[in-house]
Amino acid sequence: TVRGMIFSTRFYDRWVETVGGSATPIRHSGYLFLHDRRKDKKEFEARVAMQRESGLADVEFLEPDEVDERFPYVQTVGVHFATWCQTDGFIIHDQVYGEVLAAARKRGVLVILKHKVTGAHMNGQSLRSVAVQNVISQKERKIPADIVVNATNAWAPDVSQMLGGYKLSIDPRKRYLYFVEAGRGDQAYLFETAFG
Repeated sequence: TVRGMIFSTRFYDRWVETVGGSATPIRHSGYLFLHDRRKDKKEFEARVAMQRESGLADVEFLEPDEVDERFPYVQTVGVHFATWCQTDGFIIHDQVYGEVLAAARKRGVLVILKHKVTGAHMNGQSLRSVAVQNVISQKERKIPADIVVNATNAWAPDVSQMLGGYKLSIDPRKRYLYFVEAGRGDQAYLFETAFG
């Protein structure tokens, strides 16, 4: 996952030359995870070490006093440790979706919106078509396909199995994101809590 995220970050940094979009959709504003469970400390120290070994050199493990010093506007009562990566950030997803769709259409791709995958038609172990249903009209249709890229986010495990693929271990979790303006200009930090 870490290596995949590093690859993704590099891809988004080269967005304009790769996709032809208007500007890079990634904002390297940093990511601070605050942790309130002392018992998880060794696990997260090991996780930071693994992330560094996997190529994410600037991820850091922070004690509460280090958080206080570097982020004085963060209330650290109840925080036992934190992890911080200054090159992490956030994707402007509306820009990504819009510009990818535009680039795909420009290259002759048929884009079908407001449909959900309902099944697959196989010839032995080879995929031949995908069944989709319009979420408004409920009308179904078959889309011929030799290759399917499963980019369905939280629904990816269900779609994968529906199409004869592997059971993916994707477990959606609720997160709380906070954007805090700090300093001058357009500098901002993104904080994510992992409480409870």
